[in-house]
Amino acid sequence: MPRRPVAGHSTPRVAQTVSDQRLKIVAAPLGTWEFLAAPDKASQNPSMIDLRAVDRGAVHATFTEAFADYAMTSAGLTEERLLLRMEKNAIAYDVSVGAYDDGRMVGFTLIGVDSWGGAVTAYDAGTGIVPAFRGQGLARRMFDRALPALRDRGVERFSLEVLQQNQPAIRAYKKSGFEITRELRSYVADAAILSPSATSAASTWDVRPIDARTFAPVAQDADWLPSFENRFSAVKRIPNDVILTGVFDGGRCVGVAAYSPPLR
Repeated sequence: MPRRPVAGHSTPRVAQTVSDQRLKIVAAPLGTWEFLAAPDKASQNPSMIDLRAVDRGAVHATFTEAFADYAMTSAGLTEERLLLRMEKNAIAYDVSVGAYDDGRMVGFTLIGVDSWGGAVTAYDAGTGIVPAFRGQGLARRMFDRALPALRDRGVERFSLEVLQQNQPAIRAYKKSGFEITRELRSYVADAAILSPSATSAASTWDVRPIDARTFAPVAQDADWLPSFENRFSAVKRIPNDVILTGVFDGGRCVGVAAYSPPLR
């Protein structure tokens, strides 16, 4: 599959080289997902519970430990930022699952549920297992626990994103019935090296803050589908933590952008 930016997004202009993390979006119909959630022969310990009554601080502590050795660092991810991201991703704590050993959370899967791409979609916003409990089939058991509740919610599709260099995970997802639907490029740069382009400085377009009423109709007319993480409906979930900007041609808004400083 060719590597290219998602339609509707241009490559940022920067003064120096930026790091480029490529992600694959993989998805499968919910029925196919049963292959991933098939019962395994591992011990029934740790125990599985849903997260609706679980202290969010415990989720943050386990998240930090589970992702400490991940390719994309979780350093600086405070509990407040994690909870805000979970709100943005429409996390359904009644279908999300935690794995517990002797009262301690050792694994979790955080699942968002929302309409996306014309279908009720479940999104894996984060599945993590602390190092000492990996290789015991916990991820499959957590998904297995979540499956009936997802069916009850009318979920039609399960989607997730995975780093391209994580080939073992990609092979496992493909074997379980998932298929790659597209690829994303995620750019990171030091803000100090960014500079406006000459064309934008000379442009007659007017760029200014807008409200949600101006944002909504332009977003609805988009001819490309953002990732689940960046779906347009996310703006409604965290309205007080999003800055909306519009590009105007005369009196008409022809482009919009949404940026959440706390989730930078």
